[in-house]
Parts: sequence; C-alpha cells; structure tokens
Amino acid sequence: MKSFGFLPLVFRLRFQNRWATMQCKEEENVLEHSAIVAYLAMTAGMFNDKLNLSYMVNHALLHDCSEAICQDVISPVKNATPEMAAAYDTIEKNAIEQMIASAPPMLRDKLRFYFTGDSSVEYETQLVKALDKYAAYLKAKREGTLGNETEFHDAYQKEKLRVEQLCEQFPELSQIDFYFWESLDLSIDALLGQIKGV
Repeated sequence: MKSFGFLPLVFRLRFQNRWATMQCKEEENVLEHSAIVAYLAMTAGMFNDKLNLSYMVNHALLHDCSEAICQDVISPVKNATPEMAAAYDTIEKNAIEQMIASAPPMLRDKLRFYFTGDSSVEYETQLVKALDKYAAYLKAKREGTLGNETEFHDAYQKEKLRVEQLCEQFPELSQIDFYFWESLDLSIDALLGQIKGV
C-alpha cells in the first residue's frame, strides 16, 4: 500500500515558530496559529448563515500549510521589494502544489479548493485573511498581558489600527471583537464564573 506524506507534513508545522524576530513570553508555532484562525473562522461563519462555513474552516486550517515546506518568512522580508514579494508568491504556490501532491489522489481536488478557493467564496477568503490579522492582534495583546509591552507595543498598536479598519469591512469580525475581546485577559476562574452567571 502506498503511503502519503500530507498529514505528516502538516503535523510538522508545530516545529515552525512564528514571530521569529521577536522575543516572546509564549512561543507560538504555525500549527497552533492555524488552529486559532480556524476557530475564529468557525465562529465568524456562524454569525452569518450565508457564508460557506466548511470552506472557511478548512481554508483557515490550510492558509499557512505551505510553510511546512517553505517555512514561515516574516512579512518585512517577504515584502522588502516587489521582486521579493513576487518571488515568494511563486515559492508559496509551488509549495501548495507540493502539499496537494502529497495527499491521496481522491483528495487533491478538494484540497486545491480549500487551499485557494474560487470566485464563489471570494468574500470568505478575504474574511479568513482578516481573521489571520486578528490572530496577530490577539497574540500582541496576549504578550502585553504577560508583561511584554516593550517588545510588542508597536506591533499591538499597528494591529489594533488594522483590526479597527477590518471590523468596518467585515461585520463577522466586528461581532467576534464585540463578544469576546474583553474576556481574553480573564483567568480560568473568571471565565467559568461568567458561565455560572448566565
């Protein structure tokens, strides 16, 4: 029986740490980040029944999956010049094709759709990108809560401004921010206390 490498490659995302140039109180790997964006996508999708929830969750899970092959490259490097951005885009697309090819043949068409989408899910694709940015905002907030304001203050301010703009563009993201933001710094006891008070 032929064995395929798709899942083992995905699972290796736990070895790819994000925020490589930042001193973090809590390390965050790409697999963890993908799960966070997927939970955000699931929640955002439930706020709007017209959205393709299945696509959103799967696209969120796969949105950084190519980094199992081409690694996580920080944005200032990827976008240093137009030539660098174009070159990395090509590398990333090739890595996606390699990831798809590493799956059993009967799964490849579905994976290609969940990786790249099409015109029928353009809004959902853009929303997942916005949720990816929101996850960075959550990370910056978390680091500040842990006393790492010196390292993450600028990132937090930048992401805060970006999220404010994205909330105007995507009502589903605005709903997430409205209903969950203030609870993010609470302890487990406080969170459980909220449930008892409902």
